[in-house]
Amino acid sequence: MQGWRRQVRRIWRKPLLVVGILIVLGVLVMAVFPGQLAPYDPFKSNLAHRLEPPSKGHWFGTDPLGRDLLSRVIYGSRVSVITGFVVVFLAAAIGSFAGALAGFYGGALDQIVMRIVDVLIAFPYMILAMALAAALGPSLINTMIALSIVWVPRYARMMRGQVLQAMGSEYIESAKALGVGRLRILVRHLLPNCFEPVLIKGTLDVGTTIMYAAALGFIGLGAQPPSPEWGAMISQSRSYILYSWWYTTFPGFAILVACLGFNLIGDGIRDLVDPRTAKT
Repeated sequence: MQGWRRQVRRIWRKPLLVVGILIVLGVLVMAVFPGQLAPYDPFKSNLAHRLEPPSKGHWFGTDPLGRDLLSRVIYGSRVSVITGFVVVFLAAAIGSFAGALAGFYGGALDQIVMRIVDVLIAFPYMILAMALAAALGPSLINTMIALSIVWVPRYARMMRGQVLQAMGSEYIESAKALGVGRLRILVRHLLPNCFEPVLIKGTLDVGTTIMYAAALGFIGLGAQPPSPEWGAMISQSRSYILYSWWYTTFPGFAILVACLGFNLIGDGIRDLVDPRTAKT
């Protein structure tokens, strides 16, 4: 209990980390309970109230079909959060496993894995994501697959470096001297001790993934209408931006806040676990 209290005190000493936690908790609450928070049905049209500015009845205004924009932003958080967590989980799991195997066993396996990683890293993030999403076809599932493939090489290279660095540690040499099997050393000793950088990068990448998914939705490769996805909503608002500012502003602000929250948490976790910056 004393250890937990110490960690809580350390967290409260970092205002930006606390702000990030509060923002992410708010986004998660919207994603989990959109039906309880949204004042209207996000799919119900009402042409009599199309493109109304923010008011007491519609806090974020309405879109060209008269749908409540606040309700669509709230429901859009579920799409974005699911995309962010699924992509990061798949990329971290596949990339970390591949990188750990490459660094631990070396030889031909290391050469094959790292050459594939080098090829994928040679392409800019967004260009590769667009190419893969376009090849697979426009849909939310294909967007998740494309972004997962884009992120895998970064985790593979990071985990390989961590494993190579830890291979010369005394606890690994001791395990080998005691006759512990290679697979057990990898699973029980190396991976748990090499996972902190992956956790930090994963937290940061959730926000980045949300932004990239919105970008793919903006160009029509992500979630398809009538799904209330933030990037697609911004794309649909382009024709009305000069006289319906709220249609673009609030979905864009939602992306900004969500990315900011995850980035603040990632920076805060890095400061907590990094012995060069953490304070006792």
